[in-house]
This record gives sequence, C-alpha cells and structure tokens, in this order.
Amino acid sequence: MSDPFSEAQDALDIDAMLAPTPREKAGSSICAMLVGSEDSLKSGIAIDCRSKKQIEDHEIVFVIDLDNANLPIWKEHWDCSEDIRLANPAIMVTRKQEDGSEKIEIDYDRTIQRINQLIFKVKEAEDSGKFKLGGFIFDGVDKLLSSAESTMRTQRELDVDDGVSFQYWNIRKKLFVDVVFAVKHLHCAKYFITHTKIYQKKKIVNGKEQVVKEWTEGIWEKSMPNELYQIIDCRKEMYPDGNTEYFAKVREFKGRPGLIGKEFKTMRITADKYTFYGMPLLRDTENVEEADYTEDLF
Repeated sequence: MSDPFSEAQDALDIDAMLAPTPREKAGSSICAMLVGSEDSLKSGIAIDCRSKKQIEDHEIVFVIDLDNANLPIWKEHWDCSEDIRLANPAIMVTRKQEDGSEKIEIDYDRTIQRINQLIFKVKEAEDSGKFKLGGFIFDGVDKLLSSAESTMRTQRELDVDDGVSFQYWNIRKKLFVDVVFAVKHLHCAKYFITHTKIYQKKKIVNGKEQVVKEWTEGIWEKSMPNELYQIIDCRKEMYPDGNTEYFAKVREFKGRPGLIGKEFKTMRITADKYTFYGMPLLRDTENVEEADYTEDLF
C-alpha cells in the first residue's frame, strides 16, 4: 500500500529542487584534498580555513583527526580555542595474541561506525543552527582507507596476507566512499588530508621483475579525486643557509582553471622568525580577505 504522506513529501522535495537555489543555501564551493609527505604544512593550511570575520564570529572548525596531527597546532598557534573542535574517533582495544601476550590495536569496525556517527552529529548541529560551521577537516584519509580495508577483512574473515576477490574490494570502497559522501553533504567548506607514497608498475623482462614506472601519489581510494573540487600538493624545501620554505601547488580547482599549476608559498622559516601565509584561496570567495596574496608568495 502506498503512503500518501510520503508521496506528498516527495512531491514537495521535487518542487524545492526545481526552484531557484538561494546563494546562502547553495553550500560551499570548497571540497579540497591536501596531499603531501609528513611535515608539509597540510594540517596547518586546513585549520586556517576561516577569515578574520569568521573567527570573530566564532564560527566552528570541526576536525576529525585520525593522525593526531592537529593538537600541537591548536595549542601552540590557536591558544586552545574552543571554536576549534578536535576529535579522534579511533577506538583502541586490547587483544590477546597466540603467545599469550597482549596487544593494543584499533577496532576498525567500531571506528568506522563512530566516524559516521560524528559526521551525522555535526551535520545535525549545522542544519539545526546549533553552531555556524566555518569548516570541516578530515585529517587522515590514508588511515580511513586502512580502516575500511581492515573492516572488510574482519567481516569476511580474511587475514592480512589473504588474497582479496574483486567483490570484497567493493566492500572496502563502499565503506570509504560512504564517509566521503557524508562529509560532502555538509554545507560548510570541507578539507581532506592524506599522505603520499611511492607507487610502482612492474613487469617481467627477460625472466626478471623490473620497475617500468614509478610515481608519487596520495593514499586514497582510487575514485576519491572524482569527489573533490580542489587538489593541492604540499611540499617543504630546506635550503643550505638554514632557511625553510613551504609551498602548495594547485593540481585541480573546479570553477577556477586559471589557478591550476600555480604554486604558492605557505610558510617561511628563518633563524629568527617564521612567517605563516597559509592558503586563503582555499576559502569561499566571500571569505578571502584583501591583500591575502602578494607577488612574493608565488
């Protein structure tokens, strides 16, 4: 039997989709991935996602911090601001090993569940107006991928070294992508962070395995780039004079193709001081303040 109430609600939803979208309800045009090796300023750039006005208005930055990378930044550079909320949803358990010893490890299945619960609660708070969300950061996409795979292996009773059939890899993909989709449904600016690793393509030549191609890429599920509006490659340069500079290069920026390929200086450290520039263009246009960029940052 059909449900007249549900059908009426569906009709209202469709009518709302057909109506003009108010700018304030359109959602953020920022859904960025920051990619780079350890200590390339990825977390520092992301946590600086608000304009001065947003900070003055106490807009909230919520960070799912699977890497525990943001605590020192929050304490040293943000004076433990209550407007920056850090949460590491990893659930640790103690398990006995075959030799009788105990080992502390992550409960991946429950951790994935808790991540989804956190995102749901943030979305609920944002929609209800409980707080104004200036940005949402998911720091540790590489660990999310590991959690999704470990959950899949646990569900299918597969050991770490066991081969995995194609259908089981689809389970891993769904666990990963469900989290990404949940984050994308937030109204605010969204930032994902992951490390890089070296990938290799090999083939047999004259009976021996040889590397025919080698490249560095972010650690993520292979469909991840399709879900992003911006991809930013972060790096650090250390010079013989003892100075250090950090850079961020635009690999992808939907809606602003003129930025693709441009590289920006994000921080400079000398013997007596450091200057943090961040990357303000990773904010919605209305939150990029005047003089955020000067020629010496390119």
